[in-house]
Amino acid sequence: MASVVMNKVFSTVVELVAAHPERIKFILLKEKMPTVAKAAEVLKCQESDIVKTCIVKTDTKLYIAVILQGTDRISQPALKAILGVKKCSFASADEVLTVTGYIAGGTPPIGLGPLVSRILMDQKVLHHPLVIGGGGAQEALIQLSPQTIQELSAAEVVQISEDVC
Repeated sequence: MASVVMNKVFSTVVELVAAHPERIKFILLKEKMPTVAKAAEVLKCQESDIVKTCIVKTDTKLYIAVILQGTDRISQPALKAILGVKKCSFASADEVLTVTGYIAGGTPPIGLGPLVSRILMDQKVLHHPLVIGGGGAQEALIQLSPQTIQELSAAEVVQISEDVC
């Protein structure tokens, strides 16, 4: 659907929530949720039910969003192989704000805008019927299905988390 791809480039998370109220629940809290652990504690859920959106930059000067379970870490070798780059690193807080329009710690998995070249979602996220992600601010969260993330952000499903046992 062309409108779904257009949402990736032209809609903010607030506009996407308003456009899809049956699919995305906006959660506004009284305190900041800068970490997965804090959000899970306040919402009384498992940390793996939270998704984090990490912004990384490549040696080719591209910015990539990586969406994964709150308990997982990015596998650098897998990320480099998927992107076909030699080096990548986490974007700074200033870069995250400039590239996405959102602060680090509140970056949503949808509505990231045109400066994010690709959006990768770890396959483990699909194991959850619903997940909770950043809502654009440290006091805001959104609840939605992984399929909604995939549709509204044009996320590529990949195996990108470290295998931690």
